[in-house]
Amino acid sequence: MPGRGPKFDYANFVPMSTFCESKGKVSCNSSRVDEASPEGYNPCSPVAYLQSTALIDTVHLTSTNQSALGSYFKKAEERTMQRTLIPAIAIVALTLAALGSLASSAQNKQDKYTLKIPGGLAFSEIRGYETWQVVAPSFTEASNVIRVILANPVMIKAYQEGVPGNGKPFPDGSKIVKLEWRPRKLTDPPFSSSAPDTVPGSFAEVEFIVKDSKRFPDTHGWGYAMFDYDAASGTFAPATSASKPPVNNDAKCGAACHTLAASKDYIFTAYPKR
Repeated sequence: MPGRGPKFDYANFVPMSTFCESKGKVSCNSSRVDEASPEGYNPCSPVAYLQSTALIDTVHLTSTNQSALGSYFKKAEERTMQRTLIPAIAIVALTLAALGSLASSAQNKQDKYTLKIPGGLAFSEIRGYETWQVVAPSFTEASNVIRVILANPVMIKAYQEGVPGNGKPFPDGSKIVKLEWRPRKLTDPPFSSSAPDTVPGSFAEVEFIVKDSKRFPDTHGWGYAMFDYDAASGTFAPATSASKPPVNNDAKCGAACHTLAASKDYIFTAYPKR
């Protein structure tokens, strides 16, 4: 008895019209042998279609057709694998190239924590500041800047204990950071041009102050630093005498201004109710 064909795969069923189109044929009505085929078999005949969709098995066919089908499908399978493998290899190659480019880009990306003001403080003094707690916002309209002041856990704890209002100084290890943006006006609803909302726009700079009485005895225990940010290149650079405010090659720039807040341990920003 002829053997039974393989189980029909409904999930991967291909309509005959689609099968024909994939073979580049206009009609699948012919079961004749195709003289143009290297195997002498019409690759778009109903037999080929049934065979490809697993509706019949080669055991149902004559030995001649079985031989022709076997030869045809073997070569067809090889051609299919080649057509599949070559694009796959290309995709893998392109993916690896893209990943390599990203890795190279990541390697070339600036590590801001390696920066240092000559004769002054290094950016690494405030490593991890991005996650520090907010002390307060600050908006100076005359300078066209909007700021957020952050502090490290040591200084936040001192603030919460009442420093400097209780007359005590901030402990060594206190660090406070000022992030500065150019303001941007939002006029989209629910705001408008007549009643806009002001939010941070382009980032401008990072300023910070570090408390270390032994390192900075000449400036009441505080060391000052500022790093400018260039939005076009996405990089930071140590502030210079051309910066606003100007910064020299030391950790003292800002000390003179902060003498105005001597009664508050030289820190302007208070810790507001929250």
